[in-house]
Amino acid sequence: MCGRYVYKSTLKELEKNYGALPDGYFNPEPSYNVCPTDTMPIIMEPDPGHRIVSGYRWGLIPSWSKEIPNGRPMINECPIGTPAAIS
Repeated sequence: MCGRYVYKSTLKELEKNYGALPDGYFNPEPSYNVCPTDTMPIIMEPDPGHRIVSGYRWGLIPSWSKEIPNGRPMINECPIGTPAAIS
């Protein structure tokens, strides 16, 4: 199950911990199997001191791609900064 992670925060927790208000369009559900192509929350700061939670699709769209690829998206699974990568 490469490239997967757990998401278990609520919008209230994101607001409390990061001061980020929901954008009103996205209400994430907890998931113990988040995978590429899932829409997941990110915190943006469009203006200094103004943070919002919005949903974005996870995956890599190469700069040379003319459209969003169908099927399996590319992801970067490089273990940068882990002890295995350093040794």
